[in-house]
Amino acid sequence: MAPSRAVEKIVISEAAGLCSMAGCGVPLVVVRGSEKTFIGEVAHIVSGRPTGPRFSTDYPSALVDHESNLLALCPNHHSEIDKLASAWTVTQLREMKAALYHRTGRVPAQVRPLSGALIATYVNLPRLTALAVSHGKGALLPTEAPSLARGEVLIGYLAKVEEALSEMSLDVLTLTKSMPFSHVPDGVLTSFRRGVRAANVAPHASAASGPLSQRPQVYIQRDKYRITMPLDVRFICSQTLMGDLGTGAATLAGVFLVKHRLTAEERRAEGLGLRGHLLATPLVLGSPYGPMDRRHVAEPSEPSGWEGLAAAQLDDR
Repeated sequence: MAPSRAVEKIVISEAAGLCSMAGCGVPLVVVRGSEKTFIGEVAHIVSGRPTGPRFSTDYPSALVDHESNLLALCPNHHSEIDKLASAWTVTQLREMKAALYHRTGRVPAQVRPLSGALIATYVNLPRLTALAVSHGKGALLPTEAPSLARGEVLIGYLAKVEEALSEMSLDVLTLTKSMPFSHVPDGVLTSFRRGVRAANVAPHASAASGPLSQRPQVYIQRDKYRITMPLDVRFICSQTLMGDLGTGAATLAGVFLVKHRLTAEERRAEGLGLRGHLLATPLVLGSPYGPMDRRHVAEPSEPSGWEGLAAAQLDDR
């Protein structure tokens, strides 16, 4: 497997078309007259090959060719980090990528995306606590979730959740406009930011059990593929979110885990005419913008490439 050209464009765009190695900055596109030649290379931080540099069985295979695991480098520095893998650790390369975002001002596709990306007003506290404990941050989370809280109680609760999220450095796949829902992997934290549909959401709705069509839920759909996130209304801690979901539609950001893919027989029983249907567990949901900034927030899309040069060159290869 190798990164797609669309992913390569994202990585090169993040680097502003320059080698990501600190102190190098060699242009990855050389212009000679009317000719443009792409001379850069896209390197893996964690290799997907067992014999490759920095390979780890703990790293999700679904993220090997994701932009979060890739760096745009000149040929010399690509060769250096792979041939001297013991000198260039995963931590060092991730720090290099983080420093790149700071230098270029590019917004990363994945750098602690659970923090600052949303105001979390649906918090699956048991699942989030288990995740935090696995990262040694369990003590930061509150032990009980307030239901439809207001004022200082809500503010204090959300502040604790935000603190815990900001302390966890997590690999999260970003659902973008061009990513087919069929490619969303099982068991990988996936973030989204887009309009959703909601059904059966009310303050006294039953817990997330029983027939799927009757359970409180939000879902997103594209090209006859649907991702459904059943909700436990006890985890909705804001009257505003409850009201928004009660209207049947809302714009949300959030993070979920796919837990089940419905079989063809299960889909036929639904009678929705779907080509694919994924059930996912939402960990956090909320507004993708601040209360004083209620601008429309669109689903993330990949950049077309570094100022058109690297992108065009990749397309021509």
